[in-house]
Amino acid sequence: MAAPGVGMVTSVSFIGTCNAQRIMNTIHYRMNVAWTQGTVSAYYTAFFNQIKPAGAFDICTTFLDMLSNHYTLDDLRIQVIHPVRYRSALFHIGAAGAVNDGCSAQNVCLSIEKFTEFSGRSQVGRIHVGGLGTSGYADGFVAGATRIKAAIWTDKLFLPVFEDQGPGDNRPVIYHPKPNTQTKTNDIVGFNVKDTLRTQRTRNIGKGE
Repeated sequence: MAAPGVGMVTSVSFIGTCNAQRIMNTIHYRMNVAWTQGTVSAYYTAFFNQIKPAGAFDICTTFLDMLSNHYTLDDLRIQVIHPVRYRSALFHIGAAGAVNDGCSAQNVCLSIEKFTEFSGRSQVGRIHVGGLGTSGYADGFVAGATRIKAAIWTDKLFLPVFEDQGPGDNRPVIYHPKPNTQTKTNDIVGFNVKDTLRTQRTRNIGKGE
C-alpha cells in the first residue's frame, strides 16, 4: 500500500464488550504533515504504537479509567478512509475498565459533545460512551468524578498523534463523509462532557452521532 499524505483522514475505533454487548466509539484524525516512514501498513503500526496503553500519546488508559471493570477494550481498529479508503488494521488490547464496580446497563452512556469553531449542525457531534460503572451516575446524572475522568480523556485526544509537526502529524477532526460535501474535515476545537446521561438503542451503542 502507498504512503499516506497530507489531508488523509484516519479513523480510530475503540471496539469493546460489556455484558456481551459490543460497544464501539470512533475518533477521526486528519494528517497535517506527510508520513514519510513507509507504507500505509507501516503507518497503521506506528499509529497504534503511539496511542496504545503506555504509548507516547496513550488515549486508551484514560478511556478505561472512566469505565466499569465489566467493560473490556478488545481492539483498536485503524483505517485511512479519505480521500482513498484502505483496508483497516485491527490491533488487540484486551484491557478491562478501571472502575471496580459492575455495569448494570451498558446502553446508559456518557455523552461528550465535540465541536468546531463554525456554526451549524454539521459542526457538532457526539461521542456516546457505554460501560459506565454503577457508581458513575445517579438519578440520570453523571457523577462528578466520572466527568472529570472524561475531561482528562478528551484532553488526551487533543494531543497530536506523532511528534508535533513531524511526519504523520495528526489532529482530531469532525469528518463529513457525504459525497457532495466540499470541506471534508474541520478541526475540533473543544469537547463538552454533558452532565446528563444518554440511553442508546442497543444497535447504536457508542457509535455517536
